[in-house]
Amino acid sequence: MGIMLRNIAVLLFVTCAVSSAAAELAVPRGVVESGLKTADCAVNYEQATEHLDPPHDLGDGQKMQEILCRKDEYQYSGIFFAYPEASPDAARILVFSFPKVRGFESRHSLTAPEYDAKEKTLTSFNRGRKNSVCGSSGEWKWNGRDFLLARYWLKVDCNKGRFDPRRRPKDWLIYPKK
Repeated sequence: MGIMLRNIAVLLFVTCAVSSAAAELAVPRGVVESGLKTADCAVNYEQATEHLDPPHDLGDGQKMQEILCRKDEYQYSGIFFAYPEASPDAARILVFSFPKVRGFESRHSLTAPEYDAKEKTLTSFNRGRKNSVCGSSGEWKWNGRDFLLARYWLKVDCNKGRFDPRRRPKDWLIYPKK
């Protein structure tokens, strides 16, 4: 009985140590709070950092941390900080370009973001409605310093068919222009 209790205690200790290590945030609190303000996020620091994924490896000794920015009924958005692994105090909030009728606009958050470590791309999918019949989606590629816009889709008509740029990558593509 004593050995079993000791094994359970060791297992609990290891589990707690791994859980707290996974939840550790290398980016300084002040940098995160400033980023939340800059991006006009709808959550406070505690909410934004409550459930953290481990940082992503960007290569060349750089890491990227996603922080929750906004959450609603059916989607969320995140902001991202890039930093040298050896110097998290140098973390900076990332900026993403979005196409407009003329030119581009800069934003700090991505809706429903996903990171592909192999391709070093970030994608977003913003559902215009809960049932995904319209919306926007983008793909940004890491160049060693920033994520540059590679492709962007926009479907404004919410009455006809499902918006799914992954299955229909040529439909709704507005950047680069066809």
